[in-house]
Amino acid sequence: VRHLVTLALQTSPLLPVRNADGSYATNVPPFRIGPLSHPRALADSAGSDERSRRLLGQLGASWQLHPALRLTVQGGYERSTVESQSFSFAFPGGSSEPLNSPVEIQERGATTRTAEIRLDYRRPTAGRHQLDASLAYLAQHMALTALDASYVLTSTHPFPPSGSAFTTTQEQRAGSITAQGRYQYDGRYELQASLRADSPGSLLPGGAPRTYWYAGAEACWHALRPAARPGQPTLDLRAGWGQSSTVLLREINPSFMGTLGLRQPTAPRTTQLDAGLDLGLLHHHLHLGLAAYQRRTVHAIASQSVQVAVGSGFGSRLLTIDATARSRGLELTLAAHWQRGRFSGRSTAAASFNSQRIEAVNGVPSGAVFQRLTVDQPIQ
Repeated sequence: VRHLVTLALQTSPLLPVRNADGSYATNVPPFRIGPLSHPRALADSAGSDERSRRLLGQLGASWQLHPALRLTVQGGYERSTVESQSFSFAFPGGSSEPLNSPVEIQERGATTRTAEIRLDYRRPTAGRHQLDASLAYLAQHMALTALDASYVLTSTHPFPPSGSAFTTTQEQRAGSITAQGRYQYDGRYELQASLRADSPGSLLPGGAPRTYWYAGAEACWHALRPAARPGQPTLDLRAGWGQSSTVLLREINPSFMGTLGLRQPTAPRTTQLDAGLDLGLLHHHLHLGLAAYQRRTVHAIASQSVQVAVGSGFGSRLLTIDATARSRGLELTLAAHWQRGRFSGRSTAAASFNSQRIEAVNGVPSGAVFQRLTVDQPIQ
């Protein structure tokens, strides 16, 4: 674009775009030896095109094995592709016609296949006690592909093009088992707990699969119940603790990591503490929610440019850094619901405050000097 603007400023507005024979006109500015191509020739010979596609399919079935027992089976398939092409120009020897057309092509694809089987148990209400439980297994297969190609088409010999192309592929299989339980007493006191085990496969050839465990729990007190006080406000108080992570990891060649004195990145693990309240007013037409939380992520992955000793000097390298991040926030939500005959509507307004900072830098390469990543640094 910059070159196009520069060329247009040097071209007289009285200069025609094309000559009588249909070729692009040339421009010879003052104090210059040799012609310049017309800016229209550049605009017609350069550009970019991008297209994205997504295919999503799901299929499931459930069976009531017992009045208190239900079996559910689900399968899913998702395919997403992003294709981009960029065309530039080349006018060898000051020619007014583009004799060469360099082309760059990029394609990114992701395919995910999932299969899940879940068993749900719901005990019929027995007095003041209510018990629900579930056990699920989820299998995933993820494949990432990347194509990068560049070639040059010439006006005299457009085919075959000269250039290069390479394709990279990464595949990963992962399994996850989740157990959940919920107990409620007298409709006012509720306790939920969950435990999940993830077993992602390695992205590196010959890498060994690993298993990660995550737990969570939440307690809730229904202080004001609509059944006990019809038409009166409702109030729920809750507090929770839980862990989560990212299944798909980016692994780096062990020999490269050993050279810099770093270990392989560990799966990021986030621990969250939260507490809040939900208040219902005006026969549940108005809801007010307030929540406070703190998240702490260990082994957070951050890309930083570092200086590494190379020979007698220093070289710059983009490296994945292991850090610990902390996030604290407060959220306020106001929601309104209305009903007019067959029509209903809902509007929501929310405000949030969040503060994120680097708590610690865990991985320090030998001989490397960090440029920007420091303790207590804010995260945008």
